[in-house]
Amino acid sequence: MSELVINRLPGKTFRWLAVNETVLSSFEAGGEGDCVKRVYEIPENQKSDEPERISFVYGTDAEKKAANESSLHEERPREIISNEILVKAGKGSESVFVLDCRSEQLAGKQIDAFLSLRLQIEERATVKLIQLHCLQEGMRLVNRIQAECADNGRFELVQFFLGNGAFYQDLQCELTGYQSAFGADAAYLI
Repeated sequence: MSELVINRLPGKTFRWLAVNETVLSSFEAGGEGDCVKRVYEIPENQKSDEPERISFVYGTDAEKKAANESSLHEERPREIISNEILVKAGKGSESVFVLDCRSEQLAGKQIDAFLSLRLQIEERATVKLIQLHCLQEGMRLVNRIQAECADNGRFELVQFFLGNGAFYQDLQCELTGYQSAFGADAAYLI
């Protein structure tokens, strides 16, 4: 097991809150072979009529059956799942992504999930990301978002964190372009 560091900041701000450079010990992201990768490219000046829907469901029926058949006293190792999404928004494009990430009843199974989203937002492009995370007890999720906005690029983020799972958020948005913008709203219900 290794340590995973999230919320790295170039300067130490609000150090007394202890939220900078959070160390998650005994957390291990899936290996390169275990990683599911998806790439979405939005052409220049394309305006999406419908949102792009992306779903991840952890703890399938087969996994639940296997967990129920094993001894309750048996030590169950943590399953490690890694997903990577890259969004490339062309100049002048507008797009909406709805990411639904949930876990079924895990029947005592322990799952670590690492979700990495990278967004490359070109000039005058807008990307709105709506995330719904509904996790059961026994599930740990690291949700890492890295965005870069060019001139007049805009990234809008809406997040809902629901359930008894453990959530770790790591967000970095670089407003490198002139008049680029970022907006975020988040709701937690545990």
